[in-house]
Amino acid sequence: MPPTVVALRYLPAGPDAVPLVGASYHHNYASSTQRHAEADWATTFADKTWTTSAGTAVKMPVLMGGDNNSYPVPGAPGDLPLPVLEEIRDRTHRVRRSCIDPHGTRRMCTCPDETLRTAGLEDVAPHVASRSGNTRALARTVNGCATSGVAPGWNGAVLLCISAVVKISKLWTATLVAASAALGLAAVPAASATPAQTAAPQQAPADAQGSGATLTSYRLAPGLLKNTSAKDSGNPSQVHGVLGMPKGKGPHPVVLVVHGTHPNCVPTGAKGIADRPVKTRWPLVCLDPDDPRPQPGLGQDYLRQDAGLSYLVEELARKGFVAVAVDAVAAEQWWVGEPNPDKGYTQLIDAHLKLLSDLNKGIGHGLKIPGAKGRIDTSRVGLVGHSRGGGYVLSQKAAQRAGLFGAVALEPAAPAEPATHRVPVLNIRGACDEDTGPDAGRDTVKDLARSGRTAVAADVVLPGTGHAMLNTNLFPAHADGPGCSAGKAAAPASARAQTAQLTASFLQQALHKAPAYRLPALRGVTPKGGNLHTGGPSVTFRQAPRAAFTDPLRIPEVSSDERLLPAIPKDLKVNKSEDF
Repeated sequence: MPPTVVALRYLPAGPDAVPLVGASYHHNYASSTQRHAEADWATTFADKTWTTSAGTAVKMPVLMGGDNNSYPVPGAPGDLPLPVLEEIRDRTHRVRRSCIDPHGTRRMCTCPDETLRTAGLEDVAPHVASRSGNTRALARTVNGCATSGVAPGWNGAVLLCISAVVKISKLWTATLVAASAALGLAAVPAASATPAQTAAPQQAPADAQGSGATLTSYRLAPGLLKNTSAKDSGNPSQVHGVLGMPKGKGPHPVVLVVHGTHPNCVPTGAKGIADRPVKTRWPLVCLDPDDPRPQPGLGQDYLRQDAGLSYLVEELARKGFVAVAVDAVAAEQWWVGEPNPDKGYTQLIDAHLKLLSDLNKGIGHGLKIPGAKGRIDTSRVGLVGHSRGGGYVLSQKAAQRAGLFGAVALEPAAPAEPATHRVPVLNIRGACDEDTGPDAGRDTVKDLARSGRTAVAADVVLPGTGHAMLNTNLFPAHADGPGCSAGKAAAPASARAQTAQLTASFLQQALHKAPAYRLPALRGVTPKGGNLHTGGPSVTFRQAPRAAFTDPLRIPEVSSDERLLPAIPKDLKVNKSEDF
């Protein structure tokens, strides 16, 4: 049905009182295509302008209330997870509440919410939950049922668009506060967009889904890795990370999470990249818009692949670990000569461990990360890696890490050398892995089990799980693994949840030297496998609910110009090349 729109102005405030656009709407119940079109239409209410008595044109604030008849993009603390499409038994309802994305994949419909947010409209409910910790605003609007799946959270969205402030009148702010207070919410300005992406403003660390654990993205000055064949030089590297801090006094053991070698320096909208990746700009290695020389295939977007594994950090923090996902892009790049990946990964992990050690001493390196002093134990270290990062975790160099208590390799590009670990090791494979294959890492862990160096050399396979789907910056490939039809592919969110919950539970039990391991199993992606070491502790599974995870774009960022790595030489020559 058509929306209802009015312009409201409080005349007693004087001639310069800024009008407020008020709108109500109800998106189509049965058609996701129609809902998407209606959301596009609704964005036109956010671009209205008004001319002040001084002749200045300003944008009018907007307050919209309506029913999206779909799902919000999850990620705010306390959000309910999206339903799993395949678990909705009412097939007509399955169609009505899902949509076909631009890549041809059917997924739960969040398009109206995505469209309205892109236009600068902020959903009040997750905004309040993220900033005040009051998650009641995210309660489901109706109860779910067995045939229709879990009901959405706040899908009757109240949206604010505050894109201009006029000094001479603050009355419209009071109008918004009063209007939203009637709904039990609070009106607050929407976050602004940076040229690279829409990101959360600097603020208190995000509570990891109400668990007491917090997430913070951090950025320090880039530096130099001594990991290439170039004499007296090396690869430039960003020093990015996503930090998860658990609740409790501690001190808490540490887990480092390392991503794989994935596309970077990509053009916006490049094939294989997620619709909403976490990204920044780094013209030193990516396309420099001011460089007149043509660079075919090279893009401006430097992808924060560390943020693509933030869900692992979140689950590890819930289990009591101080966890950090490390930006390890430079470890394998041929920017300045042939790289030594193991050397690069090791130097980066050392640098981030140094940061954690300093945070524990109260030395913040310019980063505003409260509550870390005295709570971090860097003498106990766990390692988690995906793809090439998983290969590093299984390497002999990683096995030599001081204080290592456990390691998890996710779909690893396994090293040629045998693993020599003397701590519990878990290898997780994806049955639909389109990159490293469905047997990734199995032979390495099987040989480790035979060697008898560790009593736990476990190997687990996840049905329907692909490779790219385990990094939220990447778009899940349609080309499934050998013998895995398209219909067998798991929902990416389910595959990630299963991976994270297995990983965190395994490391928690490894830390405490469990006599037997009981790991969580989720419906639809139930793991199969066990301990390959005969006579070692058993590895079995128990049914568990699926956890929800924070949208990486909602994780607040702190930054500093201090360095952890040596400075990059001003005359360093970088060989830029297409990388996707």
